[in-house]
Amino acid sequence: MSPLFFGVMVLLMARTDEGPEHRTMAVFGAGLMGFWTVVVFGSAQIFHDMRRNGTLETLVAAPTAVLTAVLPQALVINLLGLVDLAALAVYARTVLGFPLLWATDPQSLLALLVCLLALTGLGVCLSVLFIVARDVYAWTNVLEFPLWILSGLAGTQPALPQPLTAVAGLLPTTWAMDATRRAVAGESVLLPIGVTALLGTGYALAAIPLVGYLQDSARKKATLSLV
Repeated sequence: MSPLFFGVMVLLMARTDEGPEHRTMAVFGAGLMGFWTVVVFGSAQIFHDMRRNGTLETLVAAPTAVLTAVLPQALVINLLGLVDLAALAVYARTVLGFPLLWATDPQSLLALLVCLLALTGLGVCLSVLFIVARDVYAWTNVLEFPLWILSGLAGTQPALPQPLTAVAGLLPTTWAMDATRRAVAGESVLLPIGVTALLGTGYALAAIPLVGYLQDSARKKATLSLV
């Protein structure tokens, strides 16, 4: 519920913005806030939830690769972000009267799809990191709000120091926002969509050795207590 609550707050603040472009971008950014929340508290905790529910042992002991079972599950979980986006879009259109220029733009919808796939790979990578390093898992609750700001989802992206700008460039949501902003302005979106796809490919490829390490370590040590 938290992304819906904060998304509505973003939309209410955007009522003072002039121009349909700013308002339609506020709706898109508020929707992507839900995408990131689903990643942090959903797909990024797949292995943690499996271990808590007692199903991870069976999965690790199975002869099939763990990644083939986890990736589809992560994708399905991330699809819940579409529910948040749809709910905010309906609210923005019917209650606030915001235009939804991106909803009928094929380039914006393509950016949304590519971002969803990229976040799936990122979620799996974070899931492995969270289960092998509990110190990192403790930071889960503080990953939500700062990355909303870094990606420019909660409004205009602020001027950031160079290190934070580099971090923002690694987030698929940053490039999805840029692609939609360009699409609404009638500019080319090839660069941001290409970067988003590249990030997604990189995260998916990184997930292969990470999940393999989790599986091999659990089998060699005959325990899931990898921390």
